[in-house]
Amino acid sequence: VAATASWLAKFENASGQVGWRVASDLNWRRLKHWRRLLGQALDPEAAPGAIDSVTEVLVEHGPNAVVQAWELVSWLALRLNWQVQAGKVQPGLEIAWQAVAPHGNLRVVIRRLAEGPPEIKRMRFVCTVNGKPGALNLFAEDKQRVAIVPKGVDAAPRTVTIQALPESELIARQLSDR
Repeated sequence: VAATASWLAKFENASGQVGWRVASDLNWRRLKHWRRLLGQALDPEAAPGAIDSVTEVLVEHGPNAVVQAWELVSWLALRLNWQVQAGKVQPGLEIAWQAVAPHGNLRVVIRRLAEGPPEIKRMRFVCTVNGKPGALNLFAEDKQRVAIVPKGVDAAPRTVTIQALPESELIARQLSDR
């Protein structure tokens, strides 16, 4: 990350062009639909009290997708003002943290699945919604859809449709000069 930060600074200073250039990583682009669905799932209008009561977050991913999981959890931590207190790593299996949120303590777990594609497969938020204990389960239904199914509360499942892109197109969208 530190090496990339200095590279980006040189990239911006060396271009000398008016306007802007985009430099981002492909994993962040792949997480676009997860971020959108998380925003909808945790919206206080859709799940009253969920953000303020999360006690556990579980992220499960396929082999070689730990960076995507880290990025998604880091984004959540920043947006929801979580502060990591302690962590434990079981190499190749699981990463767990104890964190403090504005409402109290929570546990975050990133777990590697033994097989499957290199992507996030499932997220689970243990929380209270509308004063009732429950959970928000987000998962990849297939290559075209990511869904959220609330548990323990009266709410309809929601789905975000994904436009599946070949890797060549995903890379091309990252290039500022095609």
